[in-house]
Amino acid sequence: MLCCPWSWARSPVSLSDRLAGAARFSPAPRTIYSLPEQDYGIPIVMGGYTIAADVADDTHASLLAVHTRAALLVFDRTSFTASDKPVYVQRRLYRADRMRYRLTLQRTAPGESAIRLFAPIFACRTQS
Repeated sequence: MLCCPWSWARSPVSLSDRLAGAARFSPAPRTIYSLPEQDYGIPIVMGGYTIAADVADDTHASLLAVHTRAALLVFDRTSFTASDKPVYVQRRLYRADRMRYRLTLQRTAPGESAIRLFAPIFACRTQS
């Protein structure tokens, strides 16, 4: 069974290009955070997302197998070190008909809350 594409990602500056020894960098099966943390002692301690709605242009419609102007979710993500330096920037485009996110907030004090869960929910209709 085949599954249609559900996302497209772009990172303008590769993390591996910014660190010494990048030639030996192979992300699988490691996470993007393990390279600076385990190999260079640079912990990534914070990240932020901006989530927006947009429509597919001709290029992204072709890559995501949707019609031009189909609804997309756009995630811009930046991860930071303990010294508040951005170390990873990424833009991801998701098909709105294939992707949802679940966000759970938990109250930590009166008037304050923290994100307890931020998780993708993938929905893929298969073709035979």
